[in-house]
Amino acid sequence: MAANDSEGARLRERLTQATDPSVRGQFTDMSLYDVLEVLCEASKSALVHATSGAREADVYVRDGVIVDATFGDTLAADEVMARILGWRLGRFQVAFGPVQRRATLAITARDLPAAYERAQLIEDETTMEWDDRLIGKLPDKQG
Repeated sequence: MAANDSEGARLRERLTQATDPSVRGQFTDMSLYDVLEVLCEASKSALVHATSGAREADVYVRDGVIVDATFGDTLAADEVMARILGWRLGRFQVAFGPVQRRATLAITARDLPAAYERAQLIEDETTMEWDDRLIGKLPDKQG
């Protein structure tokens, strides 16, 4: 769970009950993974708008199933999920209501751990690529 357990618990309750038309929070209080897990387990329908720096993504949840995700125009929905589940900094807004979106995914709460593992692998690969680039720019040591 998130670093701020009391705020995370409050957000979890608000997401489960869905008495408010929308819920906002920060990833430091509740991760995007946790937000989606709660919505799926509670069989909710909502649009989740997530931001991390200048990056923005939308995740569509219908009756507890993630049916689509968008991040720019070029990535397929499964790639979007793989890239955003690992976001550690940023904000989210959950807008409850019917989701009229063509399903390109079918991710349930049971499927989220595998999607998260994929996100971690992509993040690790990206980190290694940056490390390789930085190492390649270091001057050679001459003995």
